[in-house]
Amino acid sequence: MIENNHENFATPIGEGPNGNTVTMIPPGSGIVLLAAKEVEIFNNRILRNKTFGVAIASYQITGFPDEAPNWSPYTSDIYLHDNQYDRSEGFPDLTRELGQLVSIYNAHGKARTQDIIYDGIWDTTLSETIDTNPMRICISEPSMSELYFSRFVLMNGEDNIEAFKESAPFQNCKVEVLTNTDQLTGM
Repeated sequence: MIENNHENFATPIGEGPNGNTVTMIPPGSGIVLLAAKEVEIFNNRILRNKTFGVAIASYQITGFPDEAPNWSPYTSDIYLHDNQYDRSEGFPDLTRELGQLVSIYNAHGKARTQDIIYDGIWDTTLSETIDTNPMRICISEPSMSELYFSRFVLMNGEDNIEAFKESAPFQNCKVEVLTNTDQLTGM
């Protein structure tokens, strides 16, 4: 995903039959995993996106109801590895709340583009603490020490948002994702 900095063209919920949650994504978003399960992201060029390179988020971050039966709003079993990153110069887009979150609360100082963000929302029935990596978010990027990573604490309400740059709980692990690339020949 290279320079995905154009305006979000999605139809907002409530504005026609095709309205959707994609409207919450700010311009400058590379790859967004929203309530995703068993996803492997590898060998990508994630370059010069002005808000973030990769976002790992649960459905709760949208603020929309998540009352569907037999469905989990959490993102889990993610394996992010061997990608190339290059942060955008400048500031995150502030037209959406997610861009505002990155700008104000990121762990590397205000108004900085992030390579990887994680909303830090987990299923508390699996573990009392996120330090056990209960959602199995595994990040194995070769230059992790040079990347801007922020994990937010959003589960304590809007007045208690925190951000951490420590990615250790999400490293040194691997999630087995059965990725069939047979149909990608010739790309």
